[in-house]
Amino acid sequence: MPPCPAAVSTVDISPECPASPRARDNAGIHIDVVSSLAAAMPDWQRLADDDAVTTPFAQAAWIDAWQRHVGEPTGVKPAIVIGRDESGVPVFVLPLCVRRQHGVQVAEFFGDSHSSINFGLWRRDAIDGCTGEHIRAVLMRAAAIAAIDLFILRYLPKTWNGHDNP
Repeated sequence: MPPCPAAVSTVDISPECPASPRARDNAGIHIDVVSSLAAAMPDWQRLADDDAVTTPFAQAAWIDAWQRHVGEPTGVKPAIVIGRDESGVPVFVLPLCVRRQHGVQVAEFFGDSHSSINFGLWRRDAIDGCTGEHIRAVLMRAAAIAAIDLFILRYLPKTWNGHDNP
């Protein structure tokens, strides 16, 4: 998959990936990176209400509590990646946060070592078939949007509830 140009706000996802709208065409997924939990809540809640594939550590209440008590006091800021299909319907939410470390802008999942399972929230019809290449393209776009220099994504299960982790 070719790298996503910084001036474009859509990531091309191949038709093999169900995150491609309806898995029938080569339409893109629009990527946004939002800097507050409140800004992410409408999409986050829609996925949660639609029985998203997720873990306890991607629940909004858990992340909000962690951010208030651990993240904010240590300078952590939200950089939540939201992918939407061509209709504007959320496909996934990657609850990431950023902090400056040694002059580098580092993104990681909220909770860091307090979270033992990082996965995000995924629309059930979108997760299967997505690969590391698709996620790499999403992260490259997120990096361009939010000036992220490095992603440290730890505690990623290989599978969750019968779904491969892309």
